[in-house]
This record gives sequence, C-alpha cells and structure tokens, in this order.
Amino acid sequence: MAREGESIVRFAKEASWGEKATSGWITAIQEGEGFKFDDQIELYKLVTNSHWPYPRSQEPIKRAVKGTYKTPLFAGSVEALIQAALRNVSGLLDSYTWEKKDVYGQWSAYGGKVASMTLEVPASGPAMLTLDWMFKGIASTTGITAGEYPTGLAYKGGANTLTVNSVPYATMETGQIAIANNLQEGPVNGLALEIAFLDEGICDYTGSFKCKFASAAWDAFLRTLTNLDVTAFPAVLTLLNQAGESAKNVSVSFPAGSLKCSNASKEAADQGSVIMQTLEVVHATTGPTWTFPS
Repeated sequence: MAREGESIVRFAKEASWGEKATSGWITAIQEGEGFKFDDQIELYKLVTNSHWPYPRSQEPIKRAVKGTYKTPLFAGSVEALIQAALRNVSGLLDSYTWEKKDVYGQWSAYGGKVASMTLEVPASGPAMLTLDWMFKGIASTTGITAGEYPTGLAYKGGANTLTVNSVPYATMETGQIAIANNLQEGPVNGLALEIAFLDEGICDYTGSFKCKFASAAWDAFLRTLTNLDVTAFPAVLTLLNQAGESAKNVSVSFPAGSLKCSNASKEAADQGSVIMQTLEVVHATTGPTWTFPS
C-alpha cells in the first residue's frame, strides 16, 4: 500500500501565468495527508430529447484543478509561502507551479494562484499555514526530485506578542489571520479545457487575536477609544522563531483602522490582575505589511 509520506512535493514561482517553472524549486514539507490535487472534469449531458431515458453523450466542458497545502512554518520557507498569498506591486498575485511525485506517478499543476490563506497560531505547538490553490491546468511530468527541506525551529504559539497603538500591552494566547483573494475563473481555453484566466478580486483580511492584558493598563487604554463607537486601531503582531535571534522573527504590521475590540468583553485571569481580551481583525483600506527573516 502506498503511503503519502513516500511522496515528494515542490513548488516554484512562474515567469508568467501558466508558464511552467523549470528552476527555483522549494521542497515542501508534508503535514498529515500531505499536498493533494483535486482534479475534476465537468461534464455536460447531451440528450436526444427531454423524454428519452438515456443521454446521447457526455461532453467534457471544463476542468477545475485545485489544491490545499498545510504546513508548520519554518524560517527558511515562511517568506516564499506567505508571499504567494500576497499581491505584488501591480496589485496582482504571482503564479506558481506545484509538482508531486508518488508511487502512482508524477504530476505538474501550473498557473497556480492562492485563493485563500489561513495562518493559525495556537496557545502551544507550531504555527500552521494553510494555502488553498486554484490552477490553470495539470499534466503528467517526470524528473521530480527532492531538494533541501527547511531546518531549525518552527514558529510556535505561546510566546508571540501583539503591540497595540505602539504600546506592547498584550501577550497573545491564540490568533488567526485569513486572506481571501476572491479569485474568479475565466472561461475554458481551447480543447485542453484549461481556464483562460484567473481574475483577482478584492483582497479581504479577517481574523482575531486573544490576548492577555494587565487589567489597569487595558482599562485605561480602552477608555481612550470611546467616541460613540469602538475605534479601530493599529497593531503589530510578532511571531517569535524561538531560536534566540530576532532576525528570524516574522512581524505583521496592521495600519490604523485594522483591529477592533468589538464588544470589550473581558475574561478574568490571575485573580483579576490580568484579563483576556479578543481583538477582531477588520478589513482596512490598506492591508498589513509583512516583514520576513532577512
């Protein structure tokens, strides 16, 4: 019986959309079930007439190729993975080729763009990144080999910080950031049933952070936000690599108007000297800025 752990998965950025990458491969760690392609052919039934019991034929009219990749984050690959979900200077997404080799064969999915990304930071354990992909097409290939895998410590939960309004009030317990790129598929592109284009829509950021605050400091800070509404404020999330080197940390800077304490509810802890507060990520005009290890 074949095991998913025996397979090899790698990815590389394309020079242009749908032009299969030939170099620059990054070998991907496989977590759980590994990286899976969802290759579906949409069929249209042609019938003689509405009362005849059998279809005359079933014609393929479209091919949908999607994939999901979930992985712990390491300093050596964190930038390449997250950058795939972020817009470039033109406001568009870069495209990627993903290749997979297992005991059944070798496949190359090309023209891949990230439909959505979710970064989950638990109270303990590694930070996990999930990328949902949409591809132009898929084909069999050869020559897939494994390169170097990420080494060192993974980014973990439990020791990350959230600076609010330039003041490090919080130690984050858990958090999540989600990006939806709202991709729109174009029509098929000729007989190959490849999609003609992937149109990037509006980019939506959502998420939340459950943080630990000193009661007196948070209460004083919260009162400054009241103006007949809950004011949205800036923040900086820092993911610590825990290797003792700040150059390996990842930071996410949310501009003004990005986070809200939507209901100001508190969860008491440590006999009232510390409270737990959930902050919601709201979609702002300007997206957050990501800083990766140098």
